[in-house]
Amino acid sequence: MAIENLLASAKRECPDIAFGMTLQAFAGLHSADMTELKAPEHPNGGSILFEGNRVIVSLGLKKITIPSDFTEAVKAGYEAHLSFLLSECVDNRYPLFINSNGTVLSVEGYIRRVKQFGDHIITSDNATLAEVREYLIGTDRRFTGNMLRHWYAANILETAKQKFKKKGGGELINK
Repeated sequence: MAIENLLASAKRECPDIAFGMTLQAFAGLHSADMTELKAPEHPNGGSILFEGNRVIVSLGLKKITIPSDFTEAVKAGYEAHLSFLLSECVDNRYPLFINSNGTVLSVEGYIRRVKQFGDHIITSDNATLAEVREYLIGTDRRFTGNMLRHWYAANILETAKQKFKKKGGGELINK
């Protein structure tokens, strides 16, 4: 629940990067990947592909299929991000993440925006964000996009462990 609260807050506080944070949490993308993502009508083709119930992130030769548990959240985040871009008078031929000048957002710019949002989480006295702080940040007192990637990896491992147990696999590690 904490991750959903975090992303909902990101949509309100920093709509320019909220979808990037969604992709980090639900696809394990690096901050650097955000500069490679293209909008749907980009001359080189869009980076987010919808094939039936699947969502695929295309980064050059690398293709990442979003786990089915997360496809609805990614679709909603994508639609909200496109609406944000259109509200900023940016058409859908641009990179997905842009700076205030309307050009591609640099990796450093993306990381800086995530840090600014993290500072907001850390200093906020909002009860919902306090839960996010406790769950994702703990005593570290800083928030990075890598924390979202780590949540993704841990969630994938936990899901695999549960599926393994359901199939009668017992424990993954014998003590």
